Amino acid sequence: MYGRRTVSVLIGLALWGTTYATAQAELPDDRIAEYYIRETPTDPESDVLYTVTLELTAVDQDGDEIAWEITEVTLTESGEGGGDDTVWVDDAPDPDTPDGYWWVEHADPEDPQDAEFDLPPSCVGTADAEDPNDDDMEYDFGGDYCDSECQELFNGEVGALGYSFKLVSEEEPEVEGDDEPVEVEGGIIYS
Repeated sequence: MYGRRTVSVLIGLALWGTTYATAQAELPDDRIAEYYIRETPTDPESDVLYTVTLELTAVDQDGDEIAWEITEVTLTESGEGGGDDTVWVDDAPDPDTPDGYWWVEHADPEDPQDAEFDLPPSCVGTADAEDPNDDDMEYDFGGDYCDSECQELFNGEVGALGYSFKLVSEEEPEVEGDDEPVEVEGGIIYS
């Protein structure tokens, strides 16, 4: 009914499909990466002014590198004196990378570590205010070089960011910095 060549092609396609599905199933779970911008960037005891949270989904792997899709950017301004936080969300971020993904090298791709997310790509956009009474926030941030002194902060869970956050109704940024040390945390997103 089928020739040897046809059977070989069908078997090859079946094996490729199984291999592809297996490779896709082995990608790490969705996770978040958080960056804490402090009042005094080098003082781990100073107040956190803003938190940048990236929601990440693994979409591809090449050796020890994993391509992460940034599915959401959340900016959180800490409430003064224990007051309510102000939150802005961009659910369609567009990182400035050649393919739109953040490629991160991992010591163990099956077990990504928070510190490996220390150099986020440049992201520019506008995040919508969670409270309709608040202005939206224009943001511009990206990973910067973290020198040896910087790398000693926050028990090594550290990166450096360049950033600018500006309310759309204002002319001047609410906060901005270049090569500022930031504490890096994260974890798996549980459904």
